[in-house]
Amino acid sequence: MRKCDELLKLKRDLIGVEIGVLAGVHAQEMLENLDIKKLYLVDPYISYRASDRLVLRKEMLLAKKEAEERLAEYKNRLVWLVKTSVEANQDIEDESLDFVYIDGCHRYRFVFQDISLWTPKVKKGGLVGGHDWTTQTVREAVEDYCQDNKIKFKQDESDWWFEK
Repeated sequence: MRKCDELLKLKRDLIGVEIGVLAGVHAQEMLENLDIKKLYLVDPYISYRASDRLVLRKEMLLAKKEAEERLAEYKNRLVWLVKTSVEANQDIEDESLDFVYIDGCHRYRFVFQDISLWTPKVKKGGLVGGHDWTTQTVREAVEDYCQDNKIKFKQDESDWWFEK
């Protein structure tokens, strides 16, 4: 994940947020590879419609349990916000984060909304990024947001990011 290399340049004691935790795989990767002081984990763990099926709350709660087990050794650095991205955004002060990693709902309007809502929460020089660059709706939302705001972004096979 090249984005980790970009984050390593920021500083020590990073404070960040992951939007869309699911089973905690990306959170674990960040915690293992970065000097993170605090990581907010935002996921409402509710039913939602994926592109090809309905994901039930029962499945989401199993994913949450898996995330809690996977991330147990890091619990003193985690703040769980079991809320929607919009709700959790109200709990975080502007310019208080070093990074945000967006991997929530991949529908265009939600990706665009997450970038719009969470970018102000990141300090100048921090990173806004996310996963699933290969998903058309994610790619379009990132491109549109960055074009609208005259921001140059980077991407690799699976991730995208820009410096604030």
